[in-house]
Amino acid sequence: MQAIGVRLAHLSPGRIRLKVDDLKHDERRARDIEAQLRSVSGIHSAAANPITGSLVLDYDEAAMESMELPFSVARILGISLNDLDPDELRRLMSHHGNGAEPTDGAIAAGLESAVKDLNAALTRTIGADLGIVLPLLLAGLGLRSLMVSEKTVLPSWYDYLWFAFGTYFALNRPSPAPLPLGAEHRTEDMH
Repeated sequence: MQAIGVRLAHLSPGRIRLKVDDLKHDERRARDIEAQLRSVSGIHSAAANPITGSLVLDYDEAAMESMELPFSVARILGISLNDLDPDELRRLMSHHGNGAEPTDGAIAAGLESAVKDLNAALTRTIGADLGIVLPLLLAGLGLRSLMVSEKTVLPSWYDYLWFAFGTYFALNRPSPAPLPLGAEHRTEDMH
């Protein structure tokens, strides 16, 4: 449910948590939505938090099989069909329909997105990205270990330096150079 002002925060079989912008700081609206949602067939409980703008619904999974429950929730939240992202809705419905867990690809995409967000925040904050900061951190740990330890412990200082070296080159690979315009057609012309 990627609607304007409504975002999916968490999803598990029988439970969904949404972030609803217009619930924030509106106790009356939160209680009104809770009361309306509790009257929907298939919803066991509804809890709206006006401080965080969070809405948690516990529901009967069998009720998700028909479109009545999602449409009732959308109507109560003031979401029109034009607000819904069909791809996101299809993904949510397929998750509920078969109870499948997210695929490894989805987990990898989520992890990649989180690292990109972390990298963007780091770049905004200190002006350097993870491709520089992480190797420098490992090199610093190696040098610190070398200077303060009387006895070398595993990993030893040169391990950190080796990790820093490898991490720097792994995170800072040059992009492949683009082919010159028309280069892909040259091999065809030779035949």
